[in-house]
Formats: sequence, structure tokens, C-alpha cells
Amino acid sequence: MRFYAGQNKIDVPDDASVNVTVGIGPREDLGFGLDVKIKVTLPGVEAAVAEETLLQVATRSAPTATPPAAALDITPELA
Repeated sequence: MRFYAGQNKIDVPDDASVNVTVGIGPREDLGFGLDVKIKVTLPGVEAAVAEETLLQVATRSAPTATPPAAALDITPELA
């Protein structure tokens, strides 16, 4: 996230944090899948900037952006 923030000239505060919760459960089709929730805290960064510039870009480019066989349900959340 800091990489993309730097490219967009956005300061990420030192007390920024990322909390990830991972669960497992049945999918609608056969088998089981992972449910990943990512909560990002960016004190001092406007919510619109955080959502549009940082959270969405970082989520699209993260390793989880190409989940294996669409078995992951990823929910990014701005705290």
C-alpha cells in the first residue's frame, strides 16, 4: 500500500495498520473455500482518498487479486 501511496503522492501515516481475518467454510458449489477480510486503518487520510486510491488499487494488485479457482471471498474494509 505504501508503494501505491508514494506513486500518488499520498502520505501513509506511521500508525497505519492492516488486520487480516481468514476463515474457511463451504462454498455454494462443491468443496470449501477461504473467506478473507482485510481491514485497513489509515488515520489522517481522507476516507475517499483511502478508498479510491489506496484500498482499491492495492486490492487489485495484491497476490490475492487472482485467487485460485475463485475459491476466495475477499472483503476489503476501511476502518
